[in-house]
Amino acid sequence: TMEGLPANPTMRDINEYCAKRGIPSVAQGVIELPPPRKLRELAAEFVQKDWLHQYRPRAGDEVYLEALLKLLRERYDTHVTRDAICGSPGVGGGCVSAFALAKAEGRSKVGILEPFYTYHMLQIRTMFGSDPVFIKSNEDFSPNWDNIEAALRDGIEVLVFCNPGNPTGYVLSQEEIDRLMNLLGQ
Repeated sequence: TMEGLPANPTMRDINEYCAKRGIPSVAQGVIELPPPRKLRELAAEFVQKDWLHQYRPRAGDEVYLEALLKLLRERYDTHVTRDAICGSPGVGGGCVSAFALAKAEGRSKVGILEPFYTYHMLQIRTMFGSDPVFIKSNEDFSPNWDNIEAALRDGIEVLVFCNPGNPTGYVLSQEEIDRLMNLLGQ
């Protein structure tokens, strides 16, 4: 390892290391092992399908949006209406749309679970003009509930998390999703 970096550095660790030394960072999500051969074969077969390369509706596929509405109503007992749900063409579009909505509603204090994909932090800086509140996860990348609850008590109004986690790949269990939704609903 490089002096000053932890044994398993995240992109944030690398970016901070470089910033302190005036070095441009090219840290990206680094995949150190090739994907499994079977996955590559399936992906190669899949991308040859003609329909795959058609643009999807910008506001989200109606079947998907209706399924999401049903999930939110039945599992989380919300009273969300269909017009309150917006699909987006990709994660980047979703982040920008969600941040724009939060800003329009007067929200400005954003929390983000660590480690995170640097793009999300850059979008938060661009949209809100400040850094997010960094919320440390556990060493195995699972949610640190004490840290999340403390950030909520401290007034974060928007919480950014990825499932599966980017760049960690950590997948929240159904119990963790339920707990997170309950915390955010309070």
